Formats: sequence, structure tokens, C-alpha cells
Amino acid sequence: MPENLPSTLVNPDVNPPDYDELFDYAKAKIRIDLMINDWLSECEATTRRRDERYIDLDIEALRKKGVIEEDETFLPNRVIDTNIMREMPEFMAFLKQSNRLAIFNCISNPEIQSDEIELAFTKGLTYLGWYKQFKRLVDGSELHGWDSIEVIFD
Repeated sequence: MPENLPSTLVNPDVNPPDYDELFDYAKAKIRIDLMINDWLSECEATTRRRDERYIDLDIEALRKKGVIEEDETFLPNRVIDTNIMREMPEFMAFLKQSNRLAIFNCISNPEIQSDEIELAFTKGLTYLGWYKQFKRLVDGSELHGWDSIEVIFD
């Protein structure tokens, strides 16, 4: 067991019995590969949604295959992309005009005020061009129904 871990991380009542295995790469890799395999269907669905968003059809090829008649055509209505782009300014205005980008609550003592950490967090995240990552987050969540962003202390 690695040294310097908080007591909550080494508590057998909190952690599963195989917790030590998470620090052995060969054993952890088995779990990681299982998690990746569990997400394969979502990865495939993600690729499909991205393709559907910018659907580009070859009309001549569709005519040759008999999907559409010689006198027919197909005009793709890019509703997915249009809706995402239409809603983006509202999301970005909400983020840029907000006094805080996150709300923090102390789980062990809900009475503790978190205003200062919220302001520090917001100040730290509003560097030049900060909103670009959030724009990608909003875009991904609208397209896939969920998305995530990683915040790293630097």
C-alpha cells in the first residue's frame, strides 16, 4: 500500500478488499480494459452521431443505387448542427456572465461558507480563451447527451 494516503483511502470499510490491486498496473489494466470494453457501444454511437451531424450525401451515387429516382434529389436538413449552434450563445452567455463557474459545498460541515473558494476557482478558470473548452463541452453534451471536462490544478 502506498504511503501518505489519507485514512479514508485505506479504510477497509470504505474500500473494496481488492483495493491494493489498483496499484499493481498489470492487475489494474485488466479492470481498465474491461471498462473500455463496457464503453465500446457508446464509442460507436458517438462516431455515428458525429457522422449524422454533418451528413454529406452523394446524390449521383444514391440515384445509381436506386435509393432515389432520377428526377429526385435530397437536401440534407442539418437540424442537429443547426440546433446546437442556435443554442450555443445562450449557454456561453450564461457561463461568461455568471459570478461563479462552480458551487462548492462541504459535505462534512454544510455550514461552512464556500464563497472564497468559488471565487478563486472562477478566477483561476477564466484565463484568456477559457470558454473554448466549455464551448466544446456544451457542444458535446448537446450532441451526445453528456460530456465531461477535466479541471487540473496548475
